Amino acid sequence: DYSSLNISELTAGDPSLFKADPEVLSLNLNASSYGWTEYKQCDSRWSSEQLGTCSSTTICSAGCAMSSVAMILATKGCSYTPSTLNSWLKSHSGYANGCDIYWGSVD
Repeated sequence: DYSSLNISELTAGDPSLFKADPEVLSLNLNASSYGWTEYKQCDSRWSSEQLGTCSSTTICSAGCAMSSVAMILATKGCSYTPSTLNSWLKSHSGYANGCDIYWGSVD
């Protein structure tokens, strides 16, 4: 159980002393390693698309939650990408305040 570990105690109060475990890093794992569909919000296929209806907000700049939902849905067998989910959310009242994902819309 690592929940009781305090980074400050492990690094004598200096977080810059924290080092990643080289054994874990050598595994080179990512979402796809576990069978998950992996999307990057700044993928050139959708990065510049407007997120929701916020005029100066793009999927790349603020689409992390929505892109993560697209990954979950795609992994579960629904054919969504961040682009297609963004379009669906816009046409189904899936955003609050223009570009905040409304969680109930993807339940």
